[in-house]
Amino acid sequence: MTGVFQLTYISTARDGIDVAECETILAEARGRNAEHDVTGLLLFNSRRFVQVLEGTEDAVKRIYALIQRDPRHHGLVIVGEEYVTERQFGQWAMAFDDGTGDDGHLPEQVDRLLDRAGPSTRALFQTSAKLYRRQIFLD
Repeated sequence: MTGVFQLTYISTARDGIDVAECETILAEARGRNAEHDVTGLLLFNSRRFVQVLEGTEDAVKRIYALIQRDPRHHGLVIVGEEYVTERQFGQWAMAFDDGTGDDGHLPEQVDRLLDRAGPSTRALFQTSAKLYRRQIFLD
């Protein structure tokens, strides 16, 4: 199959994930994903993670295997796997609820990040953005 492989999953965070731990996740993922040329988007709403990863199928599945072993979450469910003609996320981004922020601009920020995303990816992330308060962190 040609094109860019995408994998989308959801998971449940373990109790006690806070802003500092989310920043650690962000730093770790940026480095690891860059090494494997994987891009994508991760949202966290204080309870659940929603993530899309994109790159070669081998690289994405290698990263996902590492993610599955991460003790900071459980109950991972793949909600989509597909090939797209080109990357929909040129950088890696993370959004999370810091418990203090105003979410008024989040839906438009997510819209901007999802500008090139397919309909199912867009719907999943837009719904998540509207349901919870979050803070966007970008490269």
